[in-house]
Amino acid sequence: IIFAGLSGNLLKSDNGGKDWRRVLAVRGRLRNVNDLAMDKDNSFLVYAATDNGLYRSNNSGGHWERIFRGKNDQENQCTSLGISAELILVGTKAGLFVSRDNGRSWHKQEMGLGGRGIFNIDFSPGEKIIIYLAAENGVFKSSDNGQSWENIFMELTWQKADQEFLAQEDEYSVTGQLSNLFI
Repeated sequence: IIFAGLSGNLLKSDNGGKDWRRVLAVRGRLRNVNDLAMDKDNSFLVYAATDNGLYRSNNSGGHWERIFRGKNDQENQCTSLGISAELILVGTKAGLFVSRDNGRSWHKQEMGLGGRGIFNIDFSPGEKIIIYLAAENGVFKSSDNGQSWENIFMELTWQKADQEFLAQEDEYSVTGQLSNLFI
């Protein structure tokens, strides 16, 4: 199965890319599909971060429901996802939102992050409670499954879309660009 996010649409191919069909049409003024994630423990669960909220499918893209919608355009623009068995993390243009009850309720994570835009979220390899994220105001690390965040790399010149960064943390290197984070 292959999913492809295009402006306003999420497409799916069941045959290696030979044929495609639209499985989600993003409505609204802003319509980009910005990030996709599959649940590592349940491949039927698929998430789509869009400019019009976060959508989830429980049946590999057959049916979609919006499970997160921000209070304004900045919060509604979901830019990145982090999915684990315990939580769903949604990066938006206005900060990080967290659900610990499978998307039924959400709270904005302010501690250490502020309301800055989030570009990317990634879990540390082999360490499900260690999470890294790239934001407008630096690269952050959580060692307690997203309860608190520590700034491990501060870059004040995130003006260029191709701005690169490198941060060394313990035995891992965190590198990337504004739109990508590699651990």
